[in-house]
Amino acid sequence: MTLIQADNYGPWTVSLGSSREPYLQILQSELYAELQRLFSLRGGLVFQGRFDNMLAVTNGISVEDHTEIQERVCQLFPITLSMGVGAGKHPTEAQLNATGALQTKGSSRNEKRRRILAVEGLLESINEGFVQIAHVDVNDVTKLTDSISAYDAYVAMLNVHEALAKEFLQVNSLVFFAGGDNFLVISNGLTEDQHREVLSRVSGEAGLEMKAGIGVTRTATEALELASKALDSIRSNRQEMLTTPFLATQLESRL
Repeated sequence: MTLIQADNYGPWTVSLGSSREPYLQILQSELYAELQRLFSLRGGLVFQGRFDNMLAVTNGISVEDHTEIQERVCQLFPITLSMGVGAGKHPTEAQLNATGALQTKGSSRNEKRRRILAVEGLLESINEGFVQIAHVDVNDVTKLTDSISAYDAYVAMLNVHEALAKEFLQVNSLVFFAGGDNFLVISNGLTEDQHREVLSRVSGEAGLEMKAGIGVTRTATEALELASKALDSIRSNRQEMLTTPFLATQLESRL
């Protein structure tokens, strides 16, 4: 995994004056979009996080690729980025190593730190390691959308995100909101039954049924493709979904 961190971002934003916020929202959105484009072209996936800090799954992406992405962003945006790269047996370990690698190079608010690339373990070869991603979908959210306010529906998804994040973190997996009623889980090492157990607990807590497709392969973009394919296989069984409470997972693997 790669931690992507804006250099000296907080102090820089304050220097723009009190009318800065709309500009910063645009900047953050465009920065995320560009990073997603640059990493996904190389088989990676970027997750928004706090915008000034983002995490990417970067199996098979080389040091040279990271450097090229840094340079491209510096050409397009009025800020610079530093990156920490870390590998591990599970996502929590990988992001901890990525964070630790960058933290040893100085504070994110150190105005002298610019365009650092710190590496603590790297899987450059496409045959090293694998990525497992679960694409989680909440059932029947349209009923919420059509019966409660837009903001209340949004809060409901925030609560689901929090519950999923807490439960999956206990088994060394990371959860990110993907919009609508969808969540992506980086879940290397978890079995299909373990996914189902976590979803069952969260489903009971939230009062919402869920389903998930799980993809396993060598790169993040391909793993997500397989996860979405597995999820679509569950969705295709419309009749069962309409007649029974539905909690299901399906695994697709290409190793």
